[in-house]
Amino acid sequence: MVGLQEKEHWTDIQDIDFRIFIRDWKVKPGQHVTCIGPNGSGKTTLMMWLLAKQKRAVMLGTKKKDPFYDELMKRGWVRIRRWPKSIEDDSKGRQRLLLWIPTIIPTAVPATAKVFKDALDKIAQDDVPRDVYIDELMFAASPKWLDLSAHFELGWQQWRSSGNSLWVSAQRSSNIPLLAYDQVEWIFVARENDLGNADRIGEMAGLDRFQVRDVVRTLERYQWLGINVREGELVRFTPEKIV
Repeated sequence: MVGLQEKEHWTDIQDIDFRIFIRDWKVKPGQHVTCIGPNGSGKTTLMMWLLAKQKRAVMLGTKKKDPFYDELMKRGWVRIRRWPKSIEDDSKGRQRLLLWIPTIIPTAVPATAKVFKDALDKIAQDDVPRDVYIDELMFAASPKWLDLSAHFELGWQQWRSSGNSLWVSAQRSSNIPLLAYDQVEWIFVARENDLGNADRIGEMAGLDRFQVRDVVRTLERYQWLGINVREGELVRFTPEKIV
């Protein structure tokens, strides 16, 4: 790891080879993760690498088609259409579940919302800790669409004690509520050219707002800034491509 002193009062940024980062990176049960990046930033690639580190993971998906979903299933993830009554570990002692319900017309939204709410309720009540990843937070949380915001707010505030972790991603910082910043362990951010969005990230990250703002505006394409909120650590890396 190489520390680069950006300013005298700023946090050292560690520029690190991604293979080393992903080898050493970990989150404990109950610690949450937020990922912010526009389409084409490599968000899917990063999340796939991070999810592969987790022993029991669940992803909630609604897209009609996505190479990400196909790649997950190639890697042993099991597609489900509702939360099962019982779940067995695979041969490696893992659980990898893809709750995938294509939702591309408004009339399909209520049924999808019902299935997702039921799954989140049962995950919260179960004794087995899991990492739950929701792609595109705005669609999932908005009252106009899936209306899962109450579940997410409880997850950010209450799941820590049960060992469940909530992972969310969004395209823009303006789509991220305050709890997704101040209740998480890690925030991952791709390049953000818009000054307002970059400033919001800097303000909410818990470190020097101007440093974070300036760094995310100067990231290269496919490069990411990892912010360890609790430890005050900044790492910069470029994930290796998967799909």
